[in-house]
Amino acid sequence: MPAIVLLCLAYRMTTALALTLNEDERTWLAAHPELRLGVDVSWPSFEFRDEQGNDHGLTAAYVRLIEERLDVKLQPVEPSNWSAILEQAHMGQVDQLPGVMSTPKRQEYLIFTRPYLDLPIAILARNGGPQSRKLNERYGLKIAVVADYAPHELLRQQHPDLNLLPLRNIAAALQALATNQVDAMVGDLASSVWSLRQLKLDGVYISGETLYRYQLAMAAPRGQSMLVGILDKLFAELSTEEIAALQEPWVGSVLDKRNVWHETLLYGLPALLGLLAVIAIILRINRRLKREMRNREALEQELHNREQHFRDMVESLSAITWETESSGLTYIYVSPHAEKLLGYPPCTNGWSPASGSATCTRTFTSALCAPAWNNARPATTTPWNTACSPLTGARCGCAISSPCSNATTTR
Repeated sequence: MPAIVLLCLAYRMTTALALTLNEDERTWLAAHPELRLGVDVSWPSFEFRDEQGNDHGLTAAYVRLIEERLDVKLQPVEPSNWSAILEQAHMGQVDQLPGVMSTPKRQEYLIFTRPYLDLPIAILARNGGPQSRKLNERYGLKIAVVADYAPHELLRQQHPDLNLLPLRNIAAALQALATNQVDAMVGDLASSVWSLRQLKLDGVYISGETLYRYQLAMAAPRGQSMLVGILDKLFAELSTEEIAALQEPWVGSVLDKRNVWHETLLYGLPALLGLLAVIAIILRINRRLKREMRNREALEQELHNREQHFRDMVESLSAITWETESSGLTYIYVSPHAEKLLGYPPCTNGWSPASGSATCTRTFTSALCAPAWNNARPATTTPWNTACSPLTGARCGCAISSPCSNATTTR
């Protein structure tokens, strides 16, 4: 008999072992083969029943997955409305809520899994009614919400001045909007769109979104923390394909396209505009640099042409043209006609003419001793401590007196 019990327990925990559960979690599952599940069957496309009494919706798909993977039985408990479900969870009369959003008030008596779905909380309006698209434009208007749903709790806490009308379910809130009983409705996007299609309400449309997100999770009373940890592990091991198969039939047609466009507009458009702005700035800088380079090249060419023009004019004159330093003792430039007219090359590059002579002299301080000249000195001279440099192409002799300070060099 004990062997049979062990075999049964082993069979029940086969799938759970695949989730890499620890010993305490496996023991907890074995001790809780059946769990009470609080469901709200008036919340399509998340929880609802068809005419044959079959459960449908996103949370129903997740419930079947949990039963299959954990080998437990989730027994629905159906109070009259969502407010009664929350009250039963508060009293510990249910073990699990399959679709619920965490709010500060609910966190006082429930613990939550990580969200398995994220969707906008939308604003709905009707043709001919107020056309505001933002929540802060709705002050003074009557707004329908589903009683004790997460949007109701958020608006009641964050916007106490709004005129809220709590109703029993999504269908009742949409009907009130369509019949002019209220000016707007606030609810999650997926169930609002689903109910609009099912009810075929003309003139009711999605006018905007609030700043809040509906983050759907599962929850359990605070004494069931072990169950929440097991569910988190189960959801974490689901592949992308498995998640898509669960969500696509119920919310995929609404959320996927909206999320793609929302993310594209929210992040892609500013990034694209920023990239285009950077490219435009770079192109503008490049054009300006190219223009400046062309202007500089043109200016340099113009300066070169003018210099050559004036040089040609000066050198074509049958006269001596020269340029000296401000002291007037050193020639910077002497025209080529000077050598033809004087019979000897002029003194330039810092050399000064010796008085009454064709000899150029230059005086050095001690810091200028032994300048680097290129020509070798003549062999028939006394020993020197420096070399010579030609004067405008003419070879000449050199002499230096000693000591080096204030030495006179003659050539």
